[in-house]
Amino acid sequence: METIHTINVVAAPSEDATDDVESVTVNKQWEDQMVYNLSIIGRAFPIGSRIPIQLTFLPLAKIKIHRVSVVIDGVFVIHWF
Repeated sequence: METIHTINVVAAPSEDATDDVESVTVNKQWEDQMVYNLSIIGRAFPIGSRIPIQLTFLPLAKIKIHRVSVVIDGVFVIHWF
């Protein structure tokens, strides 16, 4: 399953910034029902670019997924000279 949603970014690093290229990965288990893995490839994205997110679900019991929500929270650091 794949879907595309538009997110308005108001500030971002330049396209040649390479400081934050590591992936963010979260592996969790929801009781004895399901194991899920969320990966965001990269930590910084230029304005207008896509943010690649990969979700993997491994059901451990008979379940139905009705909705999936992903919330991306930004942290801003300001360095004063």
